[in-house]
Amino acid sequence: RLKAFLILGVVLSMGSCTMDKADPIVVVEPGYCDTVSISYATDIEPIFQTNCSVGGCHDAGGAAGGYVLVTHADIDGGWSQVICAIKHESGCSPMPKFQPKLADSVIQKLDCWDYQGRPNN
Repeated sequence: RLKAFLILGVVLSMGSCTMDKADPIVVVEPGYCDTVSISYATDIEPIFQTNCSVGGCHDAGGAAGGYVLVTHADIDGGWSQVICAIKHESGCSPMPKFQPKLADSVIQKLDCWDYQGRPNN
């Protein structure tokens, strides 16, 4: 429950910044990530296929910055750097490169998947 509350704080603090993408702020209630089921295959993998492991970026052929983000093991193994870049946090190169920050609803999905232990399901 504490982790869900911290996620709420992150989501709310993101709302106070200028957003790169028009996406309504989703207020995450404490315990929200306990009530949704996030699937790697259905929810997470498509995010990376569409935004990261495409056209010479973080696919097996390109591996920009040395990060291949094709499989669950790739994503899970470099998670702290990956999520830092996706959230455009200080000290990380914002990703996707030369694109707006991913929508808050997408980042919320990633946060819940992380909260749920990043299962390969």
